[in-house]
Amino acid sequence: MVTCEHGHLDDFPWVDFVHQAGNPNCKGLLYLYEVGASGEALDVEVKCDGCGIRRRMGQAFGPNNRTGMPACRGRRPHLRDLDPNGCDQDHVKPMLQGASNLWFPVLISALSVPQASDDLGRLVEDNWAVLDKVTSIDVLKAFRLIGQLKDFSKYSDDQIWTAIQKKIQGTGEEVEDPDDLKSPEWKVFSNPTKAKESRTFKLRTVDPPTDFTKYFEKIVLVEKLREVRALIGFTRIMSPRDFDNAADVPPEQRVKISRKAPTWVPASETRGEGIFFQFSESLIQDWVQRNHAYYREFEVGNQAWRATKNLDPNKGYPGIRYVLLHTFSHALIRQLAIDRVRLHQCLHHRANLFAKSR
Repeated sequence: MVTCEHGHLDDFPWVDFVHQAGNPNCKGLLYLYEVGASGEALDVEVKCDGCGIRRRMGQAFGPNNRTGMPACRGRRPHLRDLDPNGCDQDHVKPMLQGASNLWFPVLISALSVPQASDDLGRLVEDNWAVLDKVTSIDVLKAFRLIGQLKDFSKYSDDQIWTAIQKKIQGTGEEVEDPDDLKSPEWKVFSNPTKAKESRTFKLRTVDPPTDFTKYFEKIVLVEKLREVRALIGFTRIMSPRDFDNAADVPPEQRVKISRKAPTWVPASETRGEGIFFQFSESLIQDWVQRNHAYYREFEVGNQAWRATKNLDPNKGYPGIRYVLLHTFSHALIRQLAIDRVRLHQCLHHRANLFAKSR
């Protein structure tokens, strides 16, 4: 396959690649030959039986692959059309079918944090997937008749309708940045005693392990959690994980999922648990100061990496504390995975002993 930075996808231009500027009108059949044992692109050769020209597939890859690679046509196979705005890429890039960087989803995720201060309001939030279809009190009564609102048995139609209207109107608070979903979540998890509990959200503060007390301000167990993930597009070649926020992905590199502006997007709901760690800020600052000599080294590395992605090298540097938090995250994930295996082995061993005792 061939693709470009804007996410267009097309068939590999075999005729153009083999003939380059030699004889593009040749009608000869093309054959693939393996001239080595590895099966890699360098050991695969394309030959035209019409004019006898041949070329190694390895020449299609790498920084010097412009020769014989045409400009992008702007093809969007998932929408069955060509991009009406065209494409400004003067040559396409080859990619193996099924390659891991052929498709990256651009996802926006948000945690469902209760906002209502009363039981009825929280019930409305939990059942909003159904209640947002209620356009009148008559529709509400119809929903009750078909058993869609069993959780609201102790509330009257008027009470539920009032709560729905209150939910639609919102709290009246202005959102500072609609693209920033992390700051509101931080405010809730960093103040667990003030968090409102619901059927899908429950927090519990626990003490850190004895040997690590000084490193953390607090640790919060998230016993119940609901996350919603929405697909707003996708990218090719460049992963959205290179950015802190999906909103930071350059719009020209985010492929649209519909021809027109969508009125809805695919989404999924996940329920689970989690752990929230809040480090001691004074210890973090002390670590940053002690490792300040590495600051410039990390910054230069980040600039070089952004240059390979055709991004502004002077933006997006997360800072040296990112190295600390990133390392801690991976160590924690590894430890949790090990503990899970040990728990499974323990339960399996006990099950075997129980079976033998019977």
